[in-house]
Amino acid sequence: MEEAAEETPQPSNAGALLAEARKKLGMSIFEVSDRLHLTEYYVRALEANDYSNLPGEVFVKGYLKSYALLVGLDPAEVSGFYHRSSAPGEAAREPARKPPAKFSQNWFLLLVILILIAVIGAGGWWVWQTFGASLGLIPGARAKGRHDGAPVP
Repeated sequence: MEEAAEETPQPSNAGALLAEARKKLGMSIFEVSDRLHLTEYYVRALEANDYSNLPGEVFVKGYLKSYALLVGLDPAEVSGFYHRSSAPGEAAREPARKPPAKFSQNWFLLLVILILIAVIGAGGWWVWQTFGASLGLIPGARAKGRHDGAPVP
């Protein structure tokens, strides 16, 4: 009986351990992602031990712990696999950051802002020209508009 237990290959990393436990429970990747509120991409990355595109070590540890609890594994055991498999520099890795916006994106935003300013300015000029005389905002405009010949006060 001990020989049968020895023949069963043991998972060598956290992802394989989690995937094996998930499959034993008959859960799909979609079910895991739904219950953990993660994307399927993240669940697949965890099972493949591909942490490079995940947000950062703190998040990865939390995801692994939640996943372990979901499938009935000891979070410390899964965490131990994670720490043994991560590269020495991986633990100090910075979280993934959004790359800086490209010049074309900044240029487009600037163009939109300039167009909005031009439209608002043109609208203001039109209102000034159309209604400014009747409101007395344009000096001397009332005199031109009066036909009775009376002097403007």
